[in-house]
Amino acid sequence: MLLASFLPEFSAGATQNAQPASLDLELEAFIRQRLQPDSKDLYTEAHGELDKFLLTCVLEYVGGSQHQAARLLGIARQTLRLKLRELGIRVTQSVESEDEES
Repeated sequence: MLLASFLPEFSAGATQNAQPASLDLELEAFIRQRLQPDSKDLYTEAHGELDKFLLTCVLEYVGGSQHQAARLLGIARQTLRLKLRELGIRVTQSVESEDEES
């Protein structure tokens, strides 16, 4: 018999990670801040913020290797490079966002 407790993604401890909770709060704050009558493209902006977070985390995890990051994400390396350019993320010895430089 297979129980949910045997699977790590269904165990109670796996869902209480501090990182996703902080991301939830940041994403919620981002969205609520932009909920205005004259707002446009909120869907695109929210996806951009999530992509920026995801790509930065993955690139840090693989030590900046775009080949490994693309494989882990399940996308082509060209797609990853295009996304990095669109989001203003540079990969050097460490992963940097152009937003963080100002």
